[in-house]
Amino acid sequence: MMMVPDEGMHSGGGSGGSGSGQSIPHDKEPSTYIWRNKLKTPDDFALYLPKTEGMYKADVNDELLRDANGDPIPVLDAYNCHYDAYGANSNPASYKAPFTKIVFFPDLSNYRELATNEAVQVGDKITYYKWTYSGQDRQSAISHSATVTKVDANGYATEVRSKMGESYGIIFHHPRDIPESYGLPNPGTIMHNGEINPNRIYYRKVR
Repeated sequence: MMMVPDEGMHSGGGSGGSGSGQSIPHDKEPSTYIWRNKLKTPDDFALYLPKTEGMYKADVNDELLRDANGDPIPVLDAYNCHYDAYGANSNPASYKAPFTKIVFFPDLSNYRELATNEAVQVGDKITYYKWTYSGQDRQSAISHSATVTKVDANGYATEVRSKMGESYGIIFHHPRDIPESYGLPNPGTIMHNGEINPNRIYYRKVR
């Protein structure tokens, strides 16, 4: 099945970046945006999202609890979107100890990028990218990860599961309905040199 683009790309600043881009999307424009319209500021996240314990233990007034040395007590089970979607990353550069479940980027070594003519399946992963400067590589551009939970009859993703950072819970949303801070809903960003950098890539675990 060949998926046909339903919208243009977004033109962005800078040049370079890596990867061939994703000129044919694996999802379609949603009928409405819910979370993107709600989650504009950090206060919005606190207002609208389910809250989790976060990185450090706190009392009922959100005051940090501290150990005998006066240091905040870490919550070692705290995790973020990349861990929720992909699991642990053994690369120590991917996390700041002791928070091994809060990773800066997922381990993609056992995943392959979906070809543009492949139908999406439930369980596939999406990693979102936000391009901010010229020559940026994919790993540093990663902004969010999610797991596909629903697809339509034509193999387009229609719903994903997201853990919203380390301090907020899991929500279900359209793949393009992400906060502005996570990036653009368009399939890709056209850089000044004409290269297309993907705003999100669908991945499937290699079996």
